[in-house]
Formats: sequence, C-alpha cells, structure tokens
Amino acid sequence: MKDLIDLFRRSLATLQGQGPSSGRPGRSPDRQPANDHEIHLATAALLFEVSRADFHIHDDELATIARRLASAFDLDPEELGKLMYLARQESNELLSLHPFVRVINTHMSPEDKRRIMADLWRVGYADGALAPRQEATIRQIADLLYVPHAVFVRTRIEIENARGTRDSDHS
Repeated sequence: MKDLIDLFRRSLATLQGQGPSSGRPGRSPDRQPANDHEIHLATAALLFEVSRADFHIHDDELATIARRLASAFDLDPEELGKLMYLARQESNELLSLHPFVRVINTHMSPEDKRRIMADLWRVGYADGALAPRQEATIRQIADLLYVPHAVFVRTRIEIENARGTRDSDHS
C-alpha cells in the first residue's frame, strides 16, 4: 500500500509543478500523458470535495464514492481502498482544485466529464439531501472543467429523476 501511496503522491507533486519532471511552472510540452493513477486520484479528489463541502462526510457518501470509482475505473477492492484512502487525505489537505481539474481537462473527453458531473451529483445527494455548499462546489467544479451549463443542469435532473428527488423549482 505504501508503494501506491508514494506513486500517487509523486504524481500529485508532478501535477503541482513540484516534481522532477516539471522543470518550470505549468505543464511542460514534453510531459508524458497522465497515467491512470493521476486520473483516478483527480476524479476521486473531486468526489471527496463534494462530500466534505457540508463539513461532514457521511457513510452514504463514502459508499457512493466507492461504487462510482470502482465502476468508472474497474478497480479491484484493494486498489479501490488505496485510492479512497489517498484521495481522502489529499482532499483534507487540498489548497486548490486546479491540479486535479488540470488532469481531467487535459486527458478526459467531454463524455468523461459528463460522467464525472453525474457522479458529483450522486455524491451530493447520497445522504438524502443536497446541501447548498455541495451544490456550490459542484457548480465550481463544473466551471473549472468547462462543462457547459446545459450539461450541468441536465446531469442534475437525470440524477434527481433517478433518485426520485426532482423538485418542481429546479428547471
């Protein structure tokens, strides 16, 4: 487990411009494409941000994060446990979402981003109620991921309809 955590930390340090492969600030043109671990960590960290936005991570939210990550990335239970542990640590220490959204913006398609948006809404609603701070966090992430407002709204409606939580005041 320590080896995987070290790999994630090195990947994050590189993303933040602190690692050995980043000779200057920002993304270097010769930088290798993100590995799967960077993409997994970036996605997991964003899901944790929504979970902790209301200052309490609920068990239902953790279960939803685990299900969504396992499904999206086909992770075995050991890999999932390591990713969850590291993503939660990173989220607790997070100063900026930018290193994570940079990975997603650089390496993921619009359809991947739509799936992430749906997962963010699922986490927000996991405990039965979307807190205003969670909604604001999802909106901020959508803006940072350059997700069109129509996709932001459509994914929310899809998740609300699937959960049976659709209110008439959300159009």
